[in-house]
Amino acid sequence: MQPNEIKKLRENLHLSQRVFSERLGISYAKVSQIENNKRVQTLSQEVSFRKAQQDYEKQGFLTSYDSDTSDSAELTKVLTETEYVDTAKYFYKTNDSSETTIFKVQEFVGGVA
Repeated sequence: MQPNEIKKLRENLHLSQRVFSERLGISYAKVSQIENNKRVQTLSQEVSFRKAQQDYEKQGFLTSYDSDTSDSAELTKVLTETEYVDTAKYFYKTNDSSETTIFKVQEFVGGVA
């Protein structure tokens, strides 16, 4: 895809460069440089842009292709979105839209600054 086509696609999706790049799993700076014709996209980036174009044509919105769905990312999400429940300092609760999960921390090995 040409830089002007990529920019037009992003604008048609009503996404900022930052959100567009996050959804594609490409850095914000690279998307900006590609759109401004200051960088040639790699094959994997070209594939991501083509997938985004197909999504837009088929469904009118962009599916997230971010590869940040690993177990460590899920754990980080859970730990940062927990709600303190028990005064024993070991029980935590996460709220999903469909269910509530309570878990007990068995061992503390570090801290968060």
